[in-house]
Amino acid sequence: MNKETVREILSAYRPNGADTDDPAFAEALRHCRQDPETARWFEEELSFDRAVVAALRSGDSPAEGRETVLAQTAATLPRSPTRRRRLPWWGGVAAALLLGLGLFSILSTAPEGTRFQRAGFTLAGLVEQALPLQHEAPQFGALASWLAAREAPVPAEPAGRLAHEPTVGCKVFADDEGGRISLVCFRVEGNLVHLFTFDDRTAGLLAGQPRGEWRDHDGLHTKVFEQDGRTYALATEANPATLGPTRSGEMSASLP
Repeated sequence: MNKETVREILSAYRPNGADTDDPAFAEALRHCRQDPETARWFEEELSFDRAVVAALRSGDSPAEGRETVLAQTAATLPRSPTRRRRLPWWGGVAAALLLGLGLFSILSTAPEGTRFQRAGFTLAGLVEQALPLQHEAPQFGALASWLAAREAPVPAEPAGRLAHEPTVGCKVFADDEGGRISLVCFRVEGNLVHLFTFDDRTAGLLAGQPRGEWRDHDGLHTKVFEQDGRTYALATEANPATLGPTRSGEMSASLP
């Protein structure tokens, strides 16, 4: 699958994460995770789509009219010299449908987090659902504040190389029992590093897994560890040796 095909497929990906488990997107998402250039493009696409949705949702009622919604959309869109001009089609059709069918309430009730199943739980499964991220910011503190405002488990500040790398964004996972897992993503040498934080209701999902040891599975490196009474997991395709210590007090020599 070449980059053009991947981008064409992902152009139809909905920004609320509703297509995460759709097999039609699986191969394209895998390619996206392995190709930093495509990953950056995808993040930009999702930001664009979220801006469109936010502008459409901001109307008080269908009575405001199509032109008002389109004007709000144009005013809030991120600008990029490489972006294709999708607004005339996307904005016009979406606004007409939303105004005509009264679907603003559906947009406003879109789920805040991504659902996960306890049955058959794996870290690789969470990584598969990592994109799209819900909130994007280059500073760890901004993501921590966003997670805290949503009562999601907030990770301690990372150590080692992650403490000096910019963040990409974050996300909240939830199950039907009220458990939550938060995700903060970093980018290291072109690869995403996923830092998952488990709350008291979800920590048991990692019971029995060795602590503090990197494990490999189909090219994905994972490590589970405890810090300050909280359970964490790292998952990345990057070489773990490039990360250095990932928590307070951990020595680089402990890495394989």
